[in-house]
Amino acid sequence: MQSMEQGCTGDRFKERFVRSVRHPLLPVIMTGLMIRLILMPLLTYAYDISFWATTIQNIMSGDGLYDMPGYYYSPVWGYILGAVGFIGNVLLGITSMGGFFEELLPGIELFENCYTSTAIVTTIEFNILIKVPLILSDVLVAWMLYSLVKEKTGDERKAATGAALWFLCPIVIYMSSIHATFDTFSVLFTLLSVMLLRKEHYLLAGMSIATATFTKLFPAYLIVVLVAYTLARHRGDRNAIGKNIMKMAAGALIITLLIYAPMLLDGTFAESFFFITARVGGASVPTESEQDLFALLSSGGMRIVTIVQFVILPGICYLAYRMYTGGKGKTEEELDDRLLLLALVTTTFSLAWVPSPQYLLIIIPFLAYHIVAKDRRLIVPWVVMSVGAVLFAFSTSNFSLLLSLGAYTDIIELGTVISLMESMHVPVFGMPFQQLLFIITGIIEGVGMWMIFLYIYLRRREHVVNG
Repeated sequence: MQSMEQGCTGDRFKERFVRSVRHPLLPVIMTGLMIRLILMPLLTYAYDISFWATTIQNIMSGDGLYDMPGYYYSPVWGYILGAVGFIGNVLLGITSMGGFFEELLPGIELFENCYTSTAIVTTIEFNILIKVPLILSDVLVAWMLYSLVKEKTGDERKAATGAALWFLCPIVIYMSSIHATFDTFSVLFTLLSVMLLRKEHYLLAGMSIATATFTKLFPAYLIVVLVAYTLARHRGDRNAIGKNIMKMAAGALIITLLIYAPMLLDGTFAESFFFITARVGGASVPTESEQDLFALLSSGGMRIVTIVQFVILPGICYLAYRMYTGGKGKTEEELDDRLLLLALVTTTFSLAWVPSPQYLLIIIPFLAYHIVAKDRRLIVPWVVMSVGAVLFAFSTSNFSLLLSLGAYTDIIELGTVISLMESMHVPVFGMPFQQLLFIITGIIEGVGMWMIFLYIYLRRREHVVNG
């Protein structure tokens, strides 16, 4: 009898293993991981990751996130950095995060705000350590997107394609395995909040959207759409509306208190909002170098960003209003479709001023869903936007991506890397080549974003004509 039970257990295990190996999502994950594992040690954006090293150093010295200069973001990423630093130092024995290279000193002024603000270059081991949690987040988003598409279409192949449009997206790969920016965590909690809301887990949805917002600010725009969806779903039932809105608010409040408890205790609560005020302040204070075109674009762009918020917020409130009024008489499935459509429109509209490329990650899952579930033609803006965003990111970082490789390996000389970085400032048509590339690639990224609106408009027009 025991041998029969063991045989049955073995058969079940074998069946599960075969099913897992044949799972359509597996090739997507394996391919994406292989690409990331190759890029992780080879290329790294030196500027941002040097700040992550400073932050971890401050935390390990016993200071709070905002006790010393060097960390200019919300607390969530700081907590993750603290955990990464602990794992690296205590569990893996990584004691060095970077080193000083005087060869970089002559170019500090030339490279400032583009490549590195100091002559410190982070080690390859540290670069990999920082990127691991980002890549894990990418995997989780891919799995969630797969689950969402499969639930809506019932097709595993379409679901795997949707996940691939996230996990194999050029700008997603670039940001987690090269740039080492943490927008993927904001995407993770944003997508989770939409999925939780559809399942009527209002408390958890509130907690999730608050976490997303305090990781990066842009998911805050979705809050009004989520509230409008709740109102439309429980139209006519005031008790349900009141109870569920309160649950969402309670979830958001709980997470807010948990995130900011250390800042409230150590008196740095005001400083923790520097990630908002610094950008607004920077948009209104001219720099001495504003005669330079690149500086004009940067500082002038920040002013435009501040101004357009007064257009974006009313626009998104109008979208939320249409969510509510247009949801009258709709089925639950139709309301879900409207929610996912407005999630795409809202995230795109909130970034339509052509932002830094890493911000675009919040658009990708909703765009991927609509490509496989609604309109294949949206693959065109996906390609234009994502490829343009990678080129746009490279226009800023370009050959500084090789600094760690030049500093710590024999693959390329550090002097060669510095020469390549300097070559990007050769004049072309009266301006440094880097600035020209910055302008052209920024335009490509912007065109891709605005094409999303064009294809949505065309689809709605066809629906009206055929309807």
